[in-house]
Amino acid sequence: MDLIDRSDRVAGIEGLVGVLEVLSVRFDQIPGTFEALCRFHPPRPIHDTAELERATAILDAMAGHELTADQADYLETLATIVDRYEAEHGPPTAPDATGRELLRAVMQEHELTTEHVAEILGADRSLVSHVLAGRRGLTWDHAKALGHRFALAPAAFME
Repeated sequence: MDLIDRSDRVAGIEGLVGVLEVLSVRFDQIPGTFEALCRFHPPRPIHDTAELERATAILDAMAGHELTADQADYLETLATIVDRYEAEHGPPTAPDATGRELLRAVMQEHELTTEHVAEILGADRSLVSHVLAGRRGLTWDHAKALGHRFALAPAAFME
């Protein structure tokens, strides 16, 4: 079953939040050595969206944290595998979610404030508030920063 199938079961953003919760991996669950990381989630080619979702959940958990050298190597390896799969198959999408709804969902899932998101964007906190209120949209640079931080396609954050 893929991300789109799951999202179709529950309309709109509720389905997206449910998918994020199912795939939630916390940083404190991530091993510190490359060998242990390989046991935790072997860095193999991705063959379907379920494998992509698992790999992406691990990338999400690791992103933005102080990493050991082994964790950084593993993150780079796993990100390369995900990039290769997405280049061949395209990134998963949640067709009913707008960029603003997706931003709210990832903020909720990662317990981020507008200040945290502003830091990711390299912008003022008021910009994030305006985006969430629908008074402003995100720029492509903002979408790329969010996509990189949350291992999602930048286009998913665009309205």
